[in-house]
Amino acid sequence: MQWDDLMERLREGGLDPVEDDFVDDYGQFAARDVKSLRNRHFRCTFGRARLAGTTLEAYTFASEIEADDFLNLIRNGPGKWTRHRNVLLHVPPDAEEVLETIRPLLNRPMSELTAGYSSASKVSGLR
Repeated sequence: MQWDDLMERLREGGLDPVEDDFVDDYGQFAARDVKSLRNRHFRCTFGRARLAGTTLEAYTFASEIEADDFLNLIRNGPGKWTRHRNVLLHVPPDAEEVLETIRPLLNRPMSELTAGYSSASKVSGLR
């Protein structure tokens, strides 16, 4: 999955994400900015979007193995992390319920999402 795929799934699921940032080769910056990642290089992208009253950060990796390696080094930071295949999602500590809304969107085929599936009613309480 790539950033555009994630954004499309969020839109089709009724979450109406607003993209704030996108960095194509984020790995070089992560290694510089995060102490636990120093001397490591990850091939990943980074995207940040606002949705459901919170901020979602997404890290997209070339493989699930790289996503797991990254998560094992960074997961002790604040907030809630979850992985879906090659994508790591991160939200602030007070927004864990947003991940519960997003997870089903990641598992459903796009054809089901575009055929009328919408989690907007579930998310409306989060806005």
